[in-house]
Amino acid sequence: MQKFERSVGLPCDRELAFRYHEQPQALARLIPPWQSITVASDDRSIREGGRKLLQMKALGLRFNWEAIHEGYLYPSEFVDRQRSGPLRYWLHRHRFEAEARDRSRLLDSIQFELPFHRISEPFLAKSVKRELERVFRYRHDVLLKDLELNQWLQATPGKRIAVTGSSGLVGKSVCSLLNCLGHEVIRIRRTQDEATYKRSKSLDSNPDRWGKVVGWDPLKGLEDPRQLEGLDACIHLAGKNIASRRWNPKFKEDLFRSRVEATELLTTELSRLNQPPKVFVSASAIGLYGDCGNETVAENHQRGEGFLADLASAWEGASQPLTKVGTKVCHARLAMVLSSKEGPLRKMLSLFNWGLGGTIGNGKQWWSWVGLEDAASAFIWMAIGSSASGAYNVVSPQPVTNKEFTKVLSRVVRRPAFFPAPAGMLKIGLGEMVDELLLSSCKAVPGKLLKIDFPFRFSSLEECLKDTLGR
Repeated sequence: MQKFERSVGLPCDRELAFRYHEQPQALARLIPPWQSITVASDDRSIREGGRKLLQMKALGLRFNWEAIHEGYLYPSEFVDRQRSGPLRYWLHRHRFEAEARDRSRLLDSIQFELPFHRISEPFLAKSVKRELERVFRYRHDVLLKDLELNQWLQATPGKRIAVTGSSGLVGKSVCSLLNCLGHEVIRIRRTQDEATYKRSKSLDSNPDRWGKVVGWDPLKGLEDPRQLEGLDACIHLAGKNIASRRWNPKFKEDLFRSRVEATELLTTELSRLNQPPKVFVSASAIGLYGDCGNETVAENHQRGEGFLADLASAWEGASQPLTKVGTKVCHARLAMVLSSKEGPLRKMLSLFNWGLGGTIGNGKQWWSWVGLEDAASAFIWMAIGSSASGAYNVVSPQPVTNKEFTKVLSRVVRRPAFFPAPAGMLKIGLGEMVDELLLSSCKAVPGKLLKIDFPFRFSSLEECLKDTLGR
């Protein structure tokens, strides 16, 4: 029998740490982004008899892992045991120990046996333990940073927060983090895809397990606005992906409608409620500043020129109906959000992992970026933080040039980056989008977030990339 143990000190009592693990989204939140694991079935319970079915992919093979919970003892311990899966045996014991006042420790203790263990363990046991160390380092860091954020927010649990775009990259992180911190999440889901929406609604009918779902057509409105009466906040993340295809007049019109018209319709409906949301946080983009060369850009910088500047400016203006009824409105001006799960970094990795990456254009343009969890944390602070108001640059304090970005990513994935992408060739292939997304320079800084000592998880690009790639 092989054994693995790892512990982490936590800035809260063990009751809070235990309740974090009881939340419906805790398991999904703690799965490292580099692992190909999806939660196929989950009864959302860690109590005796609770069941989870994971679908996994490793070494090109797909397999299922079914785990059963046992040994539930609040707030001290719970256990999950493999019922069926790739290993001969697996038992994972989670122990929560009280330390000093408002301090506790989580000890993860695992016993396992590999298949054909007499033959395989001499060759594979050490590598399995190295991977467990990698996984639990990530899990403990996420848990620690989430609980530190909760302490910094000083927000009482139980807030009612609606989220649009909950199936997107940032939306999924926002919803899981809110859930794990003890808040009620109401997902505003699009109804165009009837099959997906009906399945979502049937699964999500029990608020204690999945959270409520409200139907929404971005161009027609909410299915039943009354379900959103008395919200503490609404976080608006929905909008068509600006990089999903080559720009043309029709696609640019679709982008405008999915952001500006949809936001205006949503905020108008919310403003007509007897109890409109106390706070409305809408996604925006640093594209509002246009091409700024080497100039450092804070929130008070004037808006720039170009399609993205026009789009972002109109997008922010679409929240006016709520401003008029006294709702506090915040605009989160996002930079490039980095995650190995999806988004621009995922696309870059398809080249860099094969040693085919390189600078874009001359590489001197400034790229502002933000880690996925920092972006999610900023949205949540704006939604439930008492002092949030106005526009915020949701960016890392450490912007880099494209040349530096290329160098750091190449170093982290341990591959050369000798294949530059000339501006002329990119424009032929991708058109107008290249100038505004890839060649435009914006050295944005989070001026207002720095003033409140916002707890950024990542102090450098390399730290962020190593975290999301498990390096």
